[in-house]
Amino acid sequence: MSGGSCAARFLYATFASLEILGCATPSREKVLVLTSRPDHPIVYQLALEQLKSKTPKVVGEAPAAVSSVRAGLPFVQRVSRHPIVAAAEQDGWLFYATAIAANGLTRKPVSFISGYAVQRGARQIIEWSVW
Repeated sequence: MSGGSCAARFLYATFASLEILGCATPSREKVLVLTSRPDHPIVYQLALEQLKSKTPKVVGEAPAAVSSVRAGLPFVQRVSRHPIVAAAEQDGWLFYATAIAANGLTRKPVSFISGYAVQRGARQIIEWSVW
């Protein structure tokens, strides 16, 4: 999802009643913090594989170790090319989504599609995408 206006980055998927949303929040302060559950993870395994690869796409570094989603948010917002629309912690990683999939009927987020991640207790900001 590089380039283009926010309006152009809204994609609607009719299958499975999901909507792919990006730029859902105009303000940098309004970031939805979600809870990832073991029976329904918010971030796909493919994203975790990218983060753990030998060559992750490191795009920045926090000045100190990041211990929570809220603590890392300002650092991720500084390096992000797109607004952060939601955040969550899963499997020892702090995720900051720039695009999410939402239930087409309830509009509630069901998974993260792309964004950034910081391993809890680390400083590297890694970009990832399951597009």
